[in-house]
Amino acid sequence: MAKTASKNLNMKFCEERIADLFDENIVGTEKKVRSAIVKTANSAPCLLYLSGYELFCNLEDPDLNGVEHCLVETLDMLCSREVTQPIILICATNDFIKVYNSPLSSIFQHIISVTPPSPHEADEILLRFRRGTEVRLTTLGEKEAIFEGADNRYLGNLIDALAREEVGISSKDSGDEAEGYSRRTDLGTRWLDVGGLNDVKREIIDTVQMSLEFPQLKNTGLRRTGVLLYGPPGTGKTLLAKAVATECSLSFINVKGPELLNEYVGQSENNIRELFQRARESSPSVIFFDELDSLAPNRGQAGDSGGVMDRIVSQILAEMDGICKSDSVFVIGATNRVDLVDSSLLRPGRFDKVLEVPIPCGREDRMQILIALTRRMKLSEDVDLEEVESLAPANMTGADFQGLCSRAFHKTFDRCIEQIESGCISEEDAMFVTEMQDFLDALLP
Repeated sequence: MAKTASKNLNMKFCEERIADLFDENIVGTEKKVRSAIVKTANSAPCLLYLSGYELFCNLEDPDLNGVEHCLVETLDMLCSREVTQPIILICATNDFIKVYNSPLSSIFQHIISVTPPSPHEADEILLRFRRGTEVRLTTLGEKEAIFEGADNRYLGNLIDALAREEVGISSKDSGDEAEGYSRRTDLGTRWLDVGGLNDVKREIIDTVQMSLEFPQLKNTGLRRTGVLLYGPPGTGKTLLAKAVATECSLSFINVKGPELLNEYVGQSENNIRELFQRARESSPSVIFFDELDSLAPNRGQAGDSGGVMDRIVSQILAEMDGICKSDSVFVIGATNRVDLVDSSLLRPGRFDKVLEVPIPCGREDRMQILIALTRRMKLSEDVDLEEVESLAPANMTGADFQGLCSRAFHKTFDRCIEQIESGCISEEDAMFVTEMQDFLDALLP
């Protein structure tokens, strides 16, 4: 948007990334800041675009605060000079709160919020990038409303590529093909990638799809918004969350519990508020809390001074109560120790369903996992997955089976490299076909 504005105003576009202005010491950083502003003044009329400004807005760091005042003073000095050609300053940030409370906020006359596009706006963005290709965009706009501008640019270019004659796909089918391919490259996880766990899949789909297909549930107070998955490590909890986001066309926000914790008072609670706000702006969306027990432990038992963890749990409770009244935002949590999670999160209206993701013990479930993991591998005709399953230890999790298939492929790769180096085959003839012996070698301790 800033580049378009400078072009329409016939002004030079000058961009400065705040991350590039940092130096080994504060004096060097201030020198780079002044030099960048002076260089912009010499290029007037121009539009100065500062990206990533929140890096300068750590108010707890007195050195950065000094750099910020240096920037403000330089801009004030520039404005006080008799400049015949105008200079426009645009500051871009991902953290509005920090910038709003900074000294630089006093020089801004306008504050503009850029949010993800609505379904109608997504259609308009796609129309700009399709360059005359006839594609059905109505359904795309409805399904891909969570895409942002850069994603729509990629999707538009992909539609053009798929619509070309050499690809062999007609224009009327290009939209659906591009949608499916873009989704796979975005999250890379579908139900085909999840072997077994049919009961857990069904429960999650019922919780999410019922609320999406019947929005009137929100008015009755019966809408479900949360699912908690628990079980041993490596059983596929994260994989399930990614798959349901892909299959239901939801924006996926993956959060590791410790990522939201901050050493400053009140900042952790603010991070949680911003997380849920981002989810509401990107709705329909799903927030996935991995390692939930580290973020929401039982209140009253934390050993921290000041009750920081208790306040974090209270903030999560307040936000989860709030999303029941908002648009389609779902919360999925995962933990290895459900007994450590605060009990107030497990009541109806928050995490409505608590589902166990067990270690696969049945032959059918183990076979489904092997089939899902090997569907992208080139397997030799002598590969017998049923024999591989029978030889595998009984306590193997989904992650263990993934490691088995990965080791088998590395055996294949090493064998092909040896054949290439010995001159038996050329690099062009290498097929990387996994054989039964590769799986047998991978099963050895």
